[in-house]
Amino acid sequence: MTDADNSISQPVVNQTDLHQHESVKFECPLVFQCSKCRTIIGDSLAWVGAYEELAAVTLHHVSASAIRTRKNLVTSQNAFDLGSTFVILECRVCDELIGRMYKTTPKHLDDIRDCYSLDAKSVDSYQLGGETNVTGERHPFSMQTDTYLASQIHKFQSVIVGVEERVAALEQSVFPQGKGDNG
Repeated sequence: MTDADNSISQPVVNQTDLHQHESVKFECPLVFQCSKCRTIIGDSLAWVGAYEELAAVTLHHVSASAIRTRKNLVTSQNAFDLGSTFVILECRVCDELIGRMYKTTPKHLDDIRDCYSLDAKSVDSYQLGGETNVTGERHPFSMQTDTYLASQIHKFQSVIVGVEERVAALEQSVFPQGKGDNG
C-alpha cells in the first residue's frame, strides 16, 4: 500500500500533520449525517480537516436546511482551543447539538474559523460507491452506524415476530384445529 492509498483510508490527522490535511483525498465521497435523526449534513467534498484533539471533522460548507446556529458565543476552556469563541451548531430536524463554528481561534486553528466543525460523536458517515477496505480498517465514524443498524434490525425482528404471532392467532380463530387443511 502506498502513502497515497494510506491517506485515503485514514483521513484523520493529528496536530503535527495539520498542514497536510489539505491534501487528504477520498476514493469516494463520505456523507456526514446527524447520528440521532439521520439528516444529511454535508459531505467530504467540503473537507477542511479532522482534529483528534477536538474530536471533530471540519467542513467549509454544509446543507443549510440541516444546520442551525445558536446566537450566543461560547468561549472554550479546553487546552487545544483555549480562548477560542464559537457558536453551537444544531440539527434543524431533531435539535441535536452536532458541532460548533469557530469565530475566533488561536493561530494553529485559523483554517477552521467560520467553518463547520462537526463533533465525531454526533455525526455518522458512510462512503458513496466505495468497496470494502481490503485492509479491514474501519472508518472512524462507522461504529455508531453499525450500532444503529443492529438496533434497527432487532426492532424489525421483534415486529415480525409479533405480526407472525397475531397472524397465527387469527388463523387459529378462523380455521379451528383440523378444519383449515382443505385449502
